[in-house]
Amino acid sequence: MKTNLILFLVFLVLPARAAAGASLSFFPPKLDLQVGQQSLIGIILNPTGQQVIGVDLLLHFDPDILQIDQAEDTQVFNRQTALIVDNQAGTIKWALSNNYQIFTTHSAEIARIRLTARKATTNSSIGFDFQAGRTQDTNVAAAHGQDILSQADDLQLTIATLSLATPSSPPIRQTLGAQTVVNQTPTWPIYVLLGAVCLASGTLLLITYGRLISYTNPNSQ
Repeated sequence: MKTNLILFLVFLVLPARAAAGASLSFFPPKLDLQVGQQSLIGIILNPTGQQVIGVDLLLHFDPDILQIDQAEDTQVFNRQTALIVDNQAGTIKWALSNNYQIFTTHSAEIARIRLTARKATTNSSIGFDFQAGRTQDTNVAAAHGQDILSQADDLQLTIATLSLATPSSPPIRQTLGAQTVVNQTPTWPIYVLLGAVCLASGTLLLITYGRLISYTNPNSQ
């Protein structure tokens, strides 16, 4: 009888094992971009097997560094009840939820964001507004309405200045309709040779600021 009483008291003192909390993260977790470059990132929810009825996402970013071009849900949840993207304030407010008695229990990409790098930086991020225990920030709501989010990992960014081709670099060709631009300065003997070829073929040759621009005359055959 005394042994049974001791075991009973031990069970009263030991706390119940809490279920692992849900987590939110970005994929990829890190980006290396150049100024002007676009990229598509995903937001990953891991419910750790628990029944999730919805999420509230409050995100922040530096609007001088990044611009959000598009935000869309991936239909993991039945409804998108709110989406506010503010590129001036650098915030995204997003609410996704399921219908009654419909739960999300598996790890999945719940949303996607397309962004553009605006300014060079060695250290920037897109982050979740999250503090454990708070309910007015990013949260993951379980079946009975409690917030089960325990971890939210930010996306780290490095943005480099757009590199320009040097004269020793291979030529970069861009074709715009009938116009071909070659970003490489040829030598003067080549200019003379090209001039002779262009006069014979009815092509107008323009040389300006070390850039060769050739406009083909559609009427000359």
